[in-house]
Amino acid sequence: MPSIKKKDCELLENAQRRATKLAPALRDLSYVERITALDLPSLYYRRARGDMIETYKHMTGVYAVDAEYIKPDTSFTRGHSFKLKKERSMKNIRQQYYSNRILNSWNMLPAEVVSAPSLNAFKNRLDSHWRQYRYSQHSVHDAYNLNKSNLERPRPDTGYVA
Repeated sequence: MPSIKKKDCELLENAQRRATKLAPALRDLSYVERITALDLPSLYYRRARGDMIETYKHMTGVYAVDAEYIKPDTSFTRGHSFKLKKERSMKNIRQQYYSNRILNSWNMLPAEVVSAPSLNAFKNRLDSHWRQYRYSQHSVHDAYNLNKSNLERPRPDTGYVA
């Protein structure tokens, strides 16, 4: 995430931090304990989840717009049949565009998640699959990018668990 975006995310997360301290019973708890008690996902989780929901909508034809920036990968040999093709980007800023940001996370989702019959089923399956990241203070996309070199899904012991 570029430094400007990271700073914006930190400002929003700090606002959520202050708001969770307003509950008198939770005031003495750590931030992660407060959002866990309130069942309030972190900003990083909400952003990644929203990205995956939008990708699912594009892939299943919910949107009537042809998304030229999302290209199915027809040469897949492993994983699910909804994999996306990664375009090469020469600039770091381009890597943060929606079309590049979501690729590793989407392509590493299991087939039972991406082949959900409805949007609500997809959301439920995604939440079950990503439950360890719900209160994480790190980007879910970053967790997947750390693991792309060895082609395995992130595990809770990667340091991206609250």
